[in-house]
Amino acid sequence: MEIILVPRFPTNRWSLPQTTDPTAPGYVTARVPKGVSAAVEIVRWPLMQKPHGATLHIIQVGVGGRQLGAGEPIEVVYGDQSGGSLGAQVQASAREVAFPVFVASGQEPRFLERFVSWNRETDVATLRDQADYNPTLRVVGGRAASFYVVAPMEVAPGQPFAVRLSVLDPTCNAATGYAGEVEVRADEPGGQVMRTEVSGAGTTVEGMCLDTAGFHRLYAIDPNRGVLGVSNPIRVVAEPQPIQWGEIHGHSEQSDGNGTPDEHYGYARDVALLDFACVCDHDKALYAHPERWSQAMDKVRAWSEAGRFVAVLGYEGRLAHRESGRFHGDINVYYRQERGEMLAPFEAPLRPEDLGNEEVLLIPHTPLYGPETSMGTHWEDLTGLPAESMPLVEVFSTHGNSEYYDCPRHLIWQARGQSVQDALARGFRLGMIGSSDYHEVLTGNLLRIQDTPRTVNNRHMQGRCGLAAVRGCGLERGELFEALRARQTYATSGIRAYVDFRVNGQPMGSELTVDGATPRRLQMAVAAPERIVKLEVLRSNEVIADLADGGWRVETEMEDAETLAESAWYYVRATTERTDFAWSSPVWVEVDGGR
Repeated sequence: MEIILVPRFPTNRWSLPQTTDPTAPGYVTARVPKGVSAAVEIVRWPLMQKPHGATLHIIQVGVGGRQLGAGEPIEVVYGDQSGGSLGAQVQASAREVAFPVFVASGQEPRFLERFVSWNRETDVATLRDQADYNPTLRVVGGRAASFYVVAPMEVAPGQPFAVRLSVLDPTCNAATGYAGEVEVRADEPGGQVMRTEVSGAGTTVEGMCLDTAGFHRLYAIDPNRGVLGVSNPIRVVAEPQPIQWGEIHGHSEQSDGNGTPDEHYGYARDVALLDFACVCDHDKALYAHPERWSQAMDKVRAWSEAGRFVAVLGYEGRLAHRESGRFHGDINVYYRQERGEMLAPFEAPLRPEDLGNEEVLLIPHTPLYGPETSMGTHWEDLTGLPAESMPLVEVFSTHGNSEYYDCPRHLIWQARGQSVQDALARGFRLGMIGSSDYHEVLTGNLLRIQDTPRTVNNRHMQGRCGLAAVRGCGLERGELFEALRARQTYATSGIRAYVDFRVNGQPMGSELTVDGATPRRLQMAVAAPERIVKLEVLRSNEVIADLADGGWRVETEMEDAETLAESAWYYVRATTERTDFAWSSPVWVEVDGGR
């Protein structure tokens, strides 16, 4: 009998099974009836753990002695405490977990032989399909530890708005068993206080108002249980614009991640309180199992609700060079519609005709990665694509920061010439988004992964997911797609920061033409959940000013009087005291009569 301890990324949060130290976590034993012998062995595939790659942990139980009778049990204990072990650490993410079991007699193929026969696919869905038995364990949320408080980023003075709350346990799952009265308080003098009963994971509070122009925060407090939360920054302006928040790069068990698509969309919408999301599974698994692409389209339709939540259809593709066959990076594909045909496997260099007749956006991710992972972006392969087909880049994910070589919180393996700034310098006009590339937790997960222990084969996944903010569009599929294509976006490293950046009155993502001798007026309003230690203004990748004043909000403007002889691009980057980030999309400035 062989038990597969959740493959690849899921294993990273559980104690690794072992048989050598009865006092250490993950100790495995087997108990069998009298007259039956059992030997337990742990097999890893591959035989050694790798910093990046699929690792299976296989508990093999060999049974000997007399023949077992019908109904006689074999008890396998993972986390046996009888020798002094504390047991086994459970994963942080609340969801159902499968432990596929494979049974073979001496004449039948064992797990690894069967595994090879189905092309070493390590997704949970395939393992479940192939297993003889599938015992499951449901990990549930713990006690209430905090409120996650989400309000509109912009509101009009004196106009009522809704506030959403989710109740989180210490590892950012929906808390179990919470019920209480919550006060929601505004931070302005004499500000409004509302009280509401909260039962379950989340609720909506209607009718909050703010009167004073500028930035504010709301506080949610349950004084009886000591649970509290602070909202995102809220800016009071005369003409508010909607700002939608999303995370469009999660992986489910349908490829090489964790959890079902329903678990992903449920967490994104109801716990992380996102406005849009995408379960973006790998093309290889979807090509091999066309029914999974059909299911992905069905789930997009089922979870989408105009005005409330948009589930985006998409998948992660991989570029292979046309001549050498070597992998040349990953690029995600997102569809305007809720249904569509997958594109043919990507070959580098990409050409416009490779996009077929589908209306899609391509977004490279982790471009800074070096050859250790084959995930980094070779920008020379993408120069033939029209700008409207590839308008954005994922600057931050759980892998880290790809803004420039050796940037703070950079990817652990880097390659020169592949960063976001390198792409901008080559002439690509790319707006900024963040997302996750999560495999071990659910899409939009709020846990600060950088503060939790890692293991050797997931140390490259080192941070909480990035987020994408989209300005000026409603929650309707077509509007969202057009706003993404128009680069009406900014990116964060997981915080709900506020960013508004303009050059000569034109918003981020715009292109404008100027007289190079006339100073440009740069306006910015930035706020974060914590103190901003740097607010850097960049022109053509060079920092020209740092306008941070030590607070959590900045509203300011400046002139750039440097004469421009050629085109340039401007963007702002905020860094907080906990080393989180927010990036505006650039504004591109063409010089009238210049280069």
